Amino acid sequence: MSVDRWFIGGGAVHTPESARRLAYAATSGAEGVAGASDLKVLPLSVPGQGVRVLMGTAAILSHYLGGETQTYMGTVYEGETLATTPSGSAGPRSDLIVFRVRDPWAAGSTDTLKPGETADTAQYLWLEVVSGVPAGTTRLQSVPGYQDASAITLARIDFPASTGTVQAGMITDLRRVALAREQTIVRGFGLVSGDGSQQLTDPTATTWPSAAAAANKTMIPIPVWATQAAIVEMTSGAKVPGGGQATGETWVQIGENGDANRVLTQSTWWDVDETSGPHRVVVVNSDTVTIPASMRGTSQRFYPRGRKSGGADAKSLIADQGTSVSLQITFREVPI
Repeated sequence: MSVDRWFIGGGAVHTPESARRLAYAATSGAEGVAGASDLKVLPLSVPGQGVRVLMGTAAILSHYLGGETQTYMGTVYEGETLATTPSGSAGPRSDLIVFRVRDPWAAGSTDTLKPGETADTAQYLWLEVVSGVPAGTTRLQSVPGYQDASAITLARIDFPASTGTVQAGMITDLRRVALAREQTIVRGFGLVSGDGSQQLTDPTATTWPSAAAAANKTMIPIPVWATQAAIVEMTSGAKVPGGGQATGETWVQIGENGDANRVLTQSTWWDVDETSGPHRVVVVNSDTVTIPASMRGTSQRFYPRGRKSGGADAKSLIADQGTSVSLQITFREVPI
């Protein structure tokens, strides 16, 4: 019976394949960078003919024949600079920035050591510019001749014709976090008679319903790894007085008004133009936003916010004891 092993003591021999299979199992075969900022590709500090790649770690799946359930782990300990070449006058050009493995010792490998290299001095993992790929390419293995390359793709640079300097707008980030974390938090709050009645009449931003925020139901701990949040806020049973028209918008605000890094979701517009009697409606806000570094690992208030932009104050939305607020936030770890 042919089996692999990890880890047996007493002087038992262990193969590199065993370690790579352990990495594969530990990551469930996931591939990508280890953290949200790892191996990010940026222009040079003074934009020129090249890019810089930030330090970081990555999991790279083996594409060698027979090594499909193995994972290489590689780390760039210091940021590196890669040179690029200008595009010609004939038209635009796209290049990929990749983190690649070369393993002459792997079963099924056709890699070889370079002249003068030894097993101790050879470079087995390196950053590389693959120039002249098809427009819109997102993965090195989609490029003819690279189908079996063991590599992850970090970014694509799209050069206009006759261009040498790499600007930020020319770089498309193609990284994925190998084991991206995600956490969903739900808060619910039903207003009661003691909370009173709050009509949305202010033409400037106001917390609405304010009772939900005052009850501390919207104070949410943000994970230290969270770089993005998908937010759904629903105000159910908002009362429409009827008999006239009013318009406005609602949104969610993360953080205090005095915080320069506070985050606002996209606004949802509402318009009530009713000649009938009072009734109730549901107002929903939904958006995906980036969490700034200053908020990660802290607790922040997620304020339901709104304003009235037109119409009669007396006909605007009302939050009262028949109103409830539901707030759902899904925090995600995505590359930044």
